[in-house]
Amino acid sequence: MNKFSDFNIASSVLLGDKVKLEDVMNVDIEVHAFKIVASKHPKPGYDKCLHLQIKLNEKDCVLFTSSNVLINMIDKVPADGFPFKAKIVKSGKCLRFTD
Repeated sequence: MNKFSDFNIASSVLLGDKVKLEDVMNVDIEVHAFKIVASKHPKPGYDKCLHLQIKLNEKDCVLFTSSNVLINMIDKVPADGFPFKAKIVKSGKCLRFTD
């Protein structure tokens, strides 16, 4: 008889406690996965929402942001580039990933 794991079905659900962006600014994080979805609260120029699966202090967490710069940057990471270590920093009025 088959086991569920034999089907190699990956979950699209991101797991962990929701964290605020302010809690991860300038802090080392591990980025494990992401989804880009339509924003539930769209504003002009901000119609997408980034859902990030991260590890913060060895704990699974989920972060939500509508930052276009972060969305554009993470969308360029190759599929085999996960997980990766990064920091989210403020650069002028924008947020960005850095080492």
